[in-house]
Amino acid sequence: MTHGLVDIHQHLIYGVDDGPRNWEETEAMLVEAENQGIERIFATPHATPGRAHFDYDGYLDKLNAINQFAWQKKWKLRLLPGAEIFYTPSALQKLDTRKVPTMAMSSYVLVEFFPSVKIDEMLKALRELANGGYRPILAHVERYHCLYGKWELIEELKHLNALIQMNAQTVLHSNGIGNRFIRRLLEEDVVDFVATDAHNTSTRPVCLQAAYAFLEKHYGREKADLLTWRNQGQIMSALNIQL
Repeated sequence: MTHGLVDIHQHLIYGVDDGPRNWEETEAMLVEAENQGIERIFATPHATPGRAHFDYDGYLDKLNAINQFAWQKKWKLRLLPGAEIFYTPSALQKLDTRKVPTMAMSSYVLVEFFPSVKIDEMLKALRELANGGYRPILAHVERYHCLYGKWELIEELKHLNALIQMNAQTVLHSNGIGNRFIRRLLEEDVVDFVATDAHNTSTRPVCLQAAYAFLEKHYGREKADLLTWRNQGQIMSALNIQL
């Protein structure tokens, strides 16, 4: 690996969702990310538009304080704003009025659904976001039962210009029995991003470096680069954010 990693899905802002409970837990995640060579993290707390208030100002205050901490440590690591948005009928309106953050203030939106979501509901939501001028990134694609064994639905997602994110821990366990679908997603270049979806340093840890090593071993360095930092550049390039 010759370039810093970029994690587009991580819950490391303390006290805003089910991620770290306090500054000490956030700091532990930051240290782990720095040690793994992660240079950019999209801080993506859960947001449920129209159902729960998102404290945008409080979130940005904590994000800025964490960046100040990293700068004082002389780390390369920096945080960028974002959110993991659970799709609701209010999502588009809240995005348009800037009540919930997009990815680095771009048109890219990280969106999730219930694992049991029906495919028609998912496609309708992604189409609504796209028609509203946003580029949806489907969070943790491996969780949605409606997609398993139905490759034509994966093709439909790509036809809608949706991007696809897979969790790093899923990649690390993809060689197991019953993971043929996961391997096919990786083999056929359907996945655009691998990200940690980290919430802590134990049960849901920062493990992007390990995922990179796995990808490099099984799929080659080019794919490992694409999925862990190079594709991520498209989110930041419109804002002239340097990788």
